[in-house]
Amino acid sequence: MVHELDKEAWLAVDRGDREIDWELWFGHTSGADYLTDEGKRARQHAVRDLTVFFGPRWLDRALRPDPGRGPRIQGLGVSAPILAPTSERRAGFYVETIRWWASLQLLAKNNIQGYAAVRRDVRRDLKLDRLIHTLTQARLAVIGMYLGADVVLEPGTSGGPGDVLLRAANHDVFLEVVTFGPDPSRELDEAHQRRHWMHLVDLSHENIHWEGYVPGFLNKADEEKWLKATAEAASRCVRTGHPVEIPGADGQRLIVKPDPQDPGTGTHGRYLDLDFSAKLADKLDRKGSQTHGAGVAWIWIEDYGGVHPVHPFTRLSLSSKITELSDIVRHALAERSHIAGAVWSKAETRRPPLPPDETEIQERGLAFQRRLPTEHLRRSVIINRSLILPDQTRTLAQICDREPAWLDWALKQLGIEGGVRSLIRQPPQTHPPLLWTPPRQS
Repeated sequence: MVHELDKEAWLAVDRGDREIDWELWFGHTSGADYLTDEGKRARQHAVRDLTVFFGPRWLDRALRPDPGRGPRIQGLGVSAPILAPTSERRAGFYVETIRWWASLQLLAKNNIQGYAAVRRDVRRDLKLDRLIHTLTQARLAVIGMYLGADVVLEPGTSGGPGDVLLRAANHDVFLEVVTFGPDPSRELDEAHQRRHWMHLVDLSHENIHWEGYVPGFLNKADEEKWLKATAEAASRCVRTGHPVEIPGADGQRLIVKPDPQDPGTGTHGRYLDLDFSAKLADKLDRKGSQTHGAGVAWIWIEDYGGVHPVHPFTRLSLSSKITELSDIVRHALAERSHIAGAVWSKAETRRPPLPPDETEIQERGLAFQRRLPTEHLRRSVIINRSLILPDQTRTLAQICDREPAWLDWALKQLGIEGGVRSLIRQPPQTHPPLLWTPPRQS
């Protein structure tokens, strides 16, 4: 249930009397019964500090629609705790925003070199991939701090490669962040295909059914013609009891028929290419070219939808993921000897109980599955070019391995002693400390 104060606030937004801000993002504390008093205090700190980092009007600009289009940062709104589908899910959404806040604020508190440049870039470039890039930089930097490394953001401005530099006792690790998101044209086609299919469902309530091709994206004029033609065909089929055909482009056709429907028949859409291999290889190649001559670097691939949810890769075991990614990475970087390797990493929301943690170690690479509080799961795969950089590989493995632990440490640095458990009334399950150590080299 949305609290009355939240309803009033969003009505004010609709009237143009109020801008969208981080207070609205979280929702009023009176309706946040899932938070402890400590959680409410952390919320207030996050509202203040996120406003300072992004600027006072950034969230409103990000969520307001562009003329004739959707929000400027597509999909951002679905991460807001106040917009969680159920009250039970709000805790998970809240913790995710606290993750953002803790990483960004710890960088500010420690006056990390390059912080101002990162903040400037995310304010200027109002796009989802820039936001994901910035949050990834912040997370990797803070995990590095947690591991005891000295951290620099945007080291490329001072002659080094990458977006994050982790300086350990006896080695440096340069990380170049690559965001890997959905293909906009594929998403547009899928969205229109779903909308057109639902239109046919709405027309099918009087003992008729559809067989054949359902188009994806159409320009405005063609879509209006298609909607009108299908409505008229459905009406005619109901009236006469005879099939009606609607011709489509390239010989495709759609037919409305009276029931009953023959087994094995139905509608279909255009084949959508879900393979991510070429797209990922191209990103790796371009990033490798950009960093040439600047030193040895690792490419960190932050996947926020680049691999389609129905692609078979999503169901592969960690072991098979290493094999699949190794072939792509090693081929793409064959001529880029200054790239030490690549890390593919993806976090996703899962309903509890989360699957158990897993670790896979092979000659080709390493893979980690880690549960995060409260309803997130992160999978990461490290593909190393060779075994000549064991210290750097160990650092990357520790970053992936310690993903569940850094947030509690960061919160403690910000004055919250009890970690995530102290913020929400139904505390997340905790996990025993993990520390990956490399296999002994022969």
